[in-house]
Amino acid sequence: MAEFTTLRSLVLPAAGQRFLKYLTPLLAVIRYLRNAAIGICILLGTFACMETENAESGPLPDVVDFNLHVRPILSNNCFVCHGPDISSRKAGLRLDLEETAKSNGESGKQAIVAGNSRSSELFRRITASDPEVRMPPTESNRELTAYQKAVIGRWIDQGAEWKPHWAFIDPIDQQQNTAINPIDGFIQQNLAHHQLTAAQPATSQVLARRLSYLLTGLPPDQPSLDLDLTRDDDYESYVDSLLNSPHYGERWARHWMDLMRYAEGRGHEFDYPVIGAWHYRDYLIRAFNQDVPYDQLVKEHLAGDLLEYPRLDKNGKYNESILGTISLNLGEGKHSPVDTKEEEKIRIDNMIDVTSKSFLGLTVACARCHDHKFDAIPTTDYYAMYGMFESTRTHLIPPYTPIARELAIDSLVQLKKKLKNYVSSLAPSPTNEAELIAKKDHITTRANNVKFLGDFRGSNFGEWQSDGLAFGNQTTLGDAAIDWAATKGSLVQEGVASSRRFAQGLSGALRSPTFIIDHDYLIFRAAGNESSIRVVLDNLQLIQNPIHGELSQKINDPIQRDYTAYVGMWKGSKAYIEIMPGEYYSKDGKGHHFRMDPEAWIEASYVLALDTVTGQSAEELINGGPSDTPKTREVSVNLDRQILQEYQEEYGRFSSWSPDTVFAAAVTDAGIIESPVFIRGDHKNLSKEKVPHRFLSVLSELDSKFEEVQGSRMAFALAIVDKDNPLTARVMVNRIWHHLFGRGLVATVDNFGLQGELPTNLALLDHLAIKFMDFNWSIKKMIKYIVSSATFKQSTGMIESNLQIDPDNTLLHCYPVRRLEAEAIRDAILATSGRLDLSMYGPSIPLYLTDFLGGRGRPAASGPLDGEGRRSIYQAVWRNFLPPFMLTFDMPIPFSTFGDRMETNVPAQSLTLLNDPFVQEQAKVWATVLCAKYPDTKSRLEAAYLTAFGRRPSQEESDNSLIFLKNQRENYQLENSEETTILVWTDYCHSLFNTKEFIYLI
Repeated sequence: MAEFTTLRSLVLPAAGQRFLKYLTPLLAVIRYLRNAAIGICILLGTFACMETENAESGPLPDVVDFNLHVRPILSNNCFVCHGPDISSRKAGLRLDLEETAKSNGESGKQAIVAGNSRSSELFRRITASDPEVRMPPTESNRELTAYQKAVIGRWIDQGAEWKPHWAFIDPIDQQQNTAINPIDGFIQQNLAHHQLTAAQPATSQVLARRLSYLLTGLPPDQPSLDLDLTRDDDYESYVDSLLNSPHYGERWARHWMDLMRYAEGRGHEFDYPVIGAWHYRDYLIRAFNQDVPYDQLVKEHLAGDLLEYPRLDKNGKYNESILGTISLNLGEGKHSPVDTKEEEKIRIDNMIDVTSKSFLGLTVACARCHDHKFDAIPTTDYYAMYGMFESTRTHLIPPYTPIARELAIDSLVQLKKKLKNYVSSLAPSPTNEAELIAKKDHITTRANNVKFLGDFRGSNFGEWQSDGLAFGNQTTLGDAAIDWAATKGSLVQEGVASSRRFAQGLSGALRSPTFIIDHDYLIFRAAGNESSIRVVLDNLQLIQNPIHGELSQKINDPIQRDYTAYVGMWKGSKAYIEIMPGEYYSKDGKGHHFRMDPEAWIEASYVLALDTVTGQSAEELINGGPSDTPKTREVSVNLDRQILQEYQEEYGRFSSWSPDTVFAAAVTDAGIIESPVFIRGDHKNLSKEKVPHRFLSVLSELDSKFEEVQGSRMAFALAIVDKDNPLTARVMVNRIWHHLFGRGLVATVDNFGLQGELPTNLALLDHLAIKFMDFNWSIKKMIKYIVSSATFKQSTGMIESNLQIDPDNTLLHCYPVRRLEAEAIRDAILATSGRLDLSMYGPSIPLYLTDFLGGRGRPAASGPLDGEGRRSIYQAVWRNFLPPFMLTFDMPIPFSTFGDRMETNVPAQSLTLLNDPFVQEQAKVWATVLCAKYPDTKSRLEAAYLTAFGRRPSQEESDNSLIFLKNQRENYQLENSEETTILVWTDYCHSLFNTKEFIYLI
């Protein structure tokens, strides 16, 4: 009857309070009827008490807090009809805003009258007995419990104090002056408040195993197990050694890859490759090992291509920052979609979802079709981000091109200028460079039905954008053309955009401004070798037949000629043109790989748009017919051989580099494209006004970043990592806490909004967030700070009395028992068997293909069963062919952010450990090692337990092991004793793999 005794503390009308003392006999009857599974509803004055199985119980809080007690009730039960979304709002009432909730509504009544619940229409409606009046309405299938109604009533009577959502309030450090670790102070304060007792400290070997798996994803070695980690100095040294291990980066990079939906294939029908995805994986491992500050990591992910001073690798040779932007290209993608705008909408929606969840803990993607139902995120916030990503283009980069090459290009520019000045000084007038440029920069066309989309016969590219090093910043007009053998030179009379202006083997692309297709045909005047010109519709990269094949032209003719593409069926579509050395091709049955032959080059003169192809050449079209004016011939002059030799030697010093042959899909900026709102999410039903790029309106004070820097992605990144942003540090430290304890202080690690869970210890979360920023966003320092706490060092032993109060251990009265992730289980099997190859980095190991992994896009060849012994992070991840072993142990399907993996306990896991050929193979490998290394049964048993569990076997375990070994030997009855020994120990090792202790941290 405890749940009914709380009625004495409910906020009831005075008459109800006086009448309450007469209800005791009736309450006893009600309890009896309830226990007989008969639902009872009691009407008391104006208060309806509906008893439900899951109703909250216990006394009401003395002071009702809006964020902790009231807002969750309103969000879960009221905001769908009375929240931020205007499209579903009823009666014009908003309960998510104080101003509207405390104003007269359409009925003329005030929903909330501060200090007076009886005069508040909200309280009257939620406590009404008439189902036609009561809120929430019957058809919503929602009903407030007696406790919830009482909480709202008491809150109103206490003044109905409103607060912003807790996640949007700046964190405040409430650390008390104490001799203990501040983390333990916050935890112990919470435990004491709930009358909970902390568990005993874990043993040294348990801590060694726990730390090793959580920080590196690998089991501890024997020297680590011999340490006394109950001593603070040894413990700190051990933590430092793990954080400094190169395998720390592998472990924590894998966590981050879950957020970025890492995969090497795009899924859908053929699972085409994400070009160079593994370079992003290696970038992450290096970044975590180097402890790159988190704010820098955020900027590199969103705008690594826009950083004025990019971060270089540890040797100072390569640009690391731009590799972070590969994450923006890791989403799924279709080839040849009928509606390219719809496909772009899906891709950008995924980018918005991943970005907002990963860095801000908000579900901005829920505002695509309407204002967010619960959080203060209007649809315009979504389309401000949409335009930002729509302004972003895929750009293939050579990941490890030395940064010094850019300096060499600058030197080559100066050298070429000196050379053409020399040639110009010898040439008769008027062939000097200035006059050539003046002449060609004012080229006009006689044709009225032809439109130039690009003209490179002059000196510059106009509004076209040159990315990479191949094309430089201008055309070849006026360059010195040298015949080295004949020692003759001339100035180029007509420019082209040339990828070999400096040297062949340089990668890059020349891209047009975004335009709307308004003609039927495009003509490209170009020459080249193994190169490409592509028309990119709505940022679609997977261009191929049967629909879009003509939009990608291969250039394989050294003579300038016309290439024609029909684009009439896409009139009205957004597009840009991309000119680049290199080409897309098929490999191992999968299209959309990219290569650039060392001899690849391309030179383009212009791009035309027109409605009719008449059979005339482009030259005839732009001249209105056959040209009657002969082209200006280049005037050759004799050059001094010694001077030429000096130039040639100097040129050779600068241009003696290896060609670009390895590529990854990063991004580049396309300027500012603003998006209209897609009304109800329909890309064919657009708002009249476009939404400017800006930050989230709930944190509009950070919009100033968009005025301070160039590039919307950079501005957005700076707004995220601004120390005045209350979300970013909280979200990240909560993720760290989640990976160390198995549950975040906010359990919904990807959602800090109203539908997310409340923090179990907000004061601790705020303390950690502030500490994180004080640590200069160091992830390693934050990890060390947390694992140094007594809370982390607790054993998993749960005290019986705590079970009654906190059975789910949300307040951490002991360390939670945790199952290892799929990768850690597989790596542990390899490490235990002795097969683990700790080599780092490089292309992914091909997936081992079982007979059940079939379908279109199936990799051409299977990888080895044991993945060459490499760690799981280096195994290929194809969206359509995910490894069954990993899926069984809850590796997420990489379609969006997964900050909190499921942790299931299902029969398939036991069956996998029992029957999977990989596990069986490794059991034999391990048995062979044990039998070869240890001469007797006792030493083998001890070694097996130490390797598998980080401890020695108990006497009972040793006895049971000996019985098992004896029985298995008798069962085999083979003549060859050595073969029998291997078989017996293989079975024994296999059985250890199948124990809970092997796959759990206990």
